[in-house]
Amino acid sequence: VRSYRKNHVSKLSESDNNSSGMYLKVSMDGAPYLRKIDLQVYKSYQELLKALQSMFKCTIGVYSEREGYNGSDYAPIYE
Repeated sequence: VRSYRKNHVSKLSESDNNSSGMYLKVSMDGAPYLRKIDLQVYKSYQELLKALQSMFKCTIGVYSEREGYNGSDYAPIYE
């Protein structure tokens, strides 16, 4: 997310707490497309991970602090 987008989103959230949502673009390495999701729809991180798995037809392993995401070639990251 570029700094312009960050500033724009923070201004929107300050001015209107009941706004339509906080949208974020998500992608997957090797996937030829991006998806736009509303973060306010998901109540927890686990719910978001399930939605991403469903959206991109992949499996994200179980997280462990020592080993990272175990059981998967994919790991969610934020840039």
